[in-house]
Amino acid sequence: MTLKKLNSHGLAHYVAPLLVMVGVGLIGVYLIVAGHAATSNRLVDVSYPQCKPKDLKTFGGDLGIVGVNHGKVMTKNPCFKKQALRFSRVAVYVNSGYNGERASGPCKQKTGDCYAFNYGYKAGQYDIKYAVSRGGQALVSFGSWWIDVEPANTWSSDKGRNVQFLKGMMSALTDAGVGTVGFYSTPYFWGVATGGWINNHPAWVPTMAPRSTADDTALSKYCKQEFTGARVWMVQYTDDLDSNVACFDGVRDKLVK
Repeated sequence: MTLKKLNSHGLAHYVAPLLVMVGVGLIGVYLIVAGHAATSNRLVDVSYPQCKPKDLKTFGGDLGIVGVNHGKVMTKNPCFKKQALRFSRVAVYVNSGYNGERASGPCKQKTGDCYAFNYGYKAGQYDIKYAVSRGGQALVSFGSWWIDVEPANTWSSDKGRNVQFLKGMMSALTDAGVGTVGFYSTPYFWGVATGGWINNHPAWVPTMAPRSTADDTALSKYCKQEFTGARVWMVQYTDDLDSNVACFDGVRDKLVK
């Protein structure tokens, strides 16, 4: 894989066969529906790289997705509250990654799988606590949460342990009351990290499709690149501003109820 520039998740881009891990955001993200293009329907995805006062003035509106972390597990986006307040409705994304860490938690057996699950649970609890302290309980009660699974974060060579970590994160989020948990990744790296784990949660797929080829047909094909066993909700393509295509009508309302 080839190292590229930092994305708005605070992670490095890596080129993989046919697909690339492209961070959502930079300054803005447009959400349109494949087959029904409408770039005025703007969905912004931001995190700590957009913390400068001049950046905070460049986004806002009805709906946005805000990153909780500073690019790594159990870190803080220092301007999460300021960014969340730029929107009327907020969905959330969190970083993930597992490399053999241990933690106590709901799983009581002294096994590697339990340690991985508990560490994921601890990470999820950390994210919930920080997000709610900055943005309020509504983030849990109404917003969807997306777990970012990409190669710039460290992962164990044991795919089963990585899955247990992600299960722990999911459990912490749902135990706290989050109704929808989805995953941001590509089919390629999802296979690298998890062995192709099927969990039937919604997916968010980044692509390397350039703006010049980003017509309805070119983009809508990525909506079929399911990797979790569930429907792909959004597809990202590259532009001056990273843009997202909704794979079906009603995605905006599903992101935040």
